[in-house]
Amino acid sequence: MEMLPSDFRPKESDVDLTVIRVEAPYAELAKFMHTLVGAQWRWGGRQGWGESAWKALVGRSGYEMLLGLHKGTPIGYSEMFVEDGGGVQISTMGLAPHFIGKGLGGPFLTAVVRHAWTLTSSRVWLSTCSHDHPIAKSNYEARGFKVFEVVEGDENPSNPSFWDLVAAGDGVRG
Repeated sequence: MEMLPSDFRPKESDVDLTVIRVEAPYAELAKFMHTLVGAQWRWGGRQGWGESAWKALVGRSGYEMLLGLHKGTPIGYSEMFVEDGGGVQISTMGLAPHFIGKGLGGPFLTAVVRHAWTLTSSRVWLSTCSHDHPIAKSNYEARGFKVFEVVEGDENPSNPSFWDLVAAGDGVRG
């Protein structure tokens, strides 16, 4: 899905939400947030990553990480990449399970998109799939994203949850 500058429709809200840019992202934080937020939605592509892969991700040119805070508590995160062509890809965006259904998704997405627009003037885009939260796509559309490509593919495998990793002794270390 993509958004052009004139498409953005922010969701204004009086919810207590602060979104911060992580100035010095590190591998363990990226893995922790990705697991916490993405495991239940079967976010793919990072299963089996070790420490060096996570370090490469956060060290990649154009990488940005945002954390959403509600009343000072981390509630979600987003990763994005500034592309060589000038666009911005929002590669991950979501809420921790405890905060889903509390009216935070629209305002958090709005803040993430606002940040993306500070990095580009051409295009913001993201991918979604059938594994995402049932209202993720409608939230994206409500903010102004439009489908520009549909790709069929294999289902992502189930991911261990944060608690599964802790029980297995893996925690969030690579």
